[in-house]
Amino acid sequence: MSITHHIQSVIANLAHYRLRSALTLLGIAVGIGAVTAIIAIGEGLHDMVMKEFESVRGGTMVWVSPSRFVNRDGQWLEVPDYEHLVWQDVLEIGSRSNAVRQVVPAATLNADLRYAKMSHGGMVYGTTPSFPDLYQWPVSNGRFIIDRDVIRWRKVCVLGDELAAKLFDDTDPVGRELKLNGQRFAVIGVMEPKTVFNESWGNRVFVPISTVQKRMLGHEGFDLLSIKVADSRVMDRAVGDIEAALRSIHGDEAGFDIVSGKDAMDQIGGVINAVKSSIAALAGISLMVGGIGIMNMMLVSVTERRREIGIRKSVGARHVDIVNQFTLEATCISALGGILGISLGLGLGSVFSFVLNQVWDLAFTSGASVSNILVSLAISLAIGLCAGIYPALKASQLSPVDAMNQE
Repeated sequence: MSITHHIQSVIANLAHYRLRSALTLLGIAVGIGAVTAIIAIGEGLHDMVMKEFESVRGGTMVWVSPSRFVNRDGQWLEVPDYEHLVWQDVLEIGSRSNAVRQVVPAATLNADLRYAKMSHGGMVYGTTPSFPDLYQWPVSNGRFIIDRDVIRWRKVCVLGDELAAKLFDDTDPVGRELKLNGQRFAVIGVMEPKTVFNESWGNRVFVPISTVQKRMLGHEGFDLLSIKVADSRVMDRAVGDIEAALRSIHGDEAGFDIVSGKDAMDQIGGVINAVKSSIAALAGISLMVGGIGIMNMMLVSVTERRREIGIRKSVGARHVDIVNQFTLEATCISALGGILGISLGLGLGSVFSFVLNQVWDLAFTSGASVSNILVSLAISLAIGLCAGIYPALKASQLSPVDAMNQE
């Protein structure tokens, strides 16, 4: 019996038992749809997180800060006299490691900004002219800090977009003076809007690092090093060089937290994949139920069509023809259910994306890769094949005489 005749027979039988076939198909579609939706949402979440990290060069960044808390006997205690980072650290790291491309220090403190009758809080970042390039964060109006500002401890500042809007409203702040923690500073620029993980960076104000150290903090230290590594593949070597440089200057007792962007990305990606796999495994239960539904339908079909099977075998149908017919029926139902389920899952993923973006104002886009869609379809075909083999073998083993005598 040719494959064409098999397909025609399958279509005729599915049409004849259309309600039962549709319900069975729906069981597979729900399972595949759930798995596809979870994969689509998981991949969209993973892509969004990685994109946010890359907006601050996360894959090639290392952040170093003094350890302000220590774990003693299971309790986190604040270190009252932690050791600050110093300029010698910057020089030592740059000279020791050829994997490091940029080292940008920052000294931070809370800010109280006042202009006319307006006041607002923010965060002061004392830094160097390399900061915008390192974080891919350009100035929208005016200019950023230059070397001359750092050398002369100038009382100049660059405002984040939120601070500029709240303090100056529609007035251009560049060239105007404000009070920063009680001291007069000239505004020389405004940063472009920037959001990372749905958190705006617009409440930051940037000041020459020497100005913060000498005019505001009263010491030469700082509390953050942002380090750009040449490539993520040399991240481990760069972190080792950074640790060695810090030990050579501060000794083994001083504590510093070293956070690799690559490790953070890997950890977050691992958590997302673990959650996605766990939920997909739970959704896979519905696939099992769908497979049982197909097997049940095919067993009922074998019982109802014993006479048909007997007639076909009496006119020369082979065992393999009967097996092929029933297996093909089960596989077709499963394939159709898989296609419907994939469409349903992608649709659910799109609805989830829309709702999430509306509620939390995210740039989230769900979507499953072609490979994952093909895997989902292959799973549905495998379920149909496995669920159809036993009923098909049972049908092929019927005796023609017994089958034809069945009313």
